[in-house]
Amino acid sequence: DLFIGSHVVRALVDDGVHVRAFVRPGEDRRNLRGLDVEIVSGDVRSTEDLDRALVGVDHVFHLAAVYSLAPSAAETMRTVNV
Repeated sequence: DLFIGSHVVRALVDDGVHVRAFVRPGEDRRNLRGLDVEIVSGDVRSTEDLDRALVGVDHVFHLAAVYSLAPSAAETMRTVNV
């Protein structure tokens, strides 16, 4: 699989770390199938979703990304990637 997030999750789980994965609603979760992770749905651009997802969390790995060549996606890319 091509996405870095699931590779980082696998490495953390292999090291015995409790992982809470923050996943957009409706997003494909096949890369997390079979892994012992807590999944929380939400949008990284939503303060409320982030507040809810980060309760009790000590470390964050920001691996969310949007990529597109379409000029119309520029603002979404900026808000998610930055």
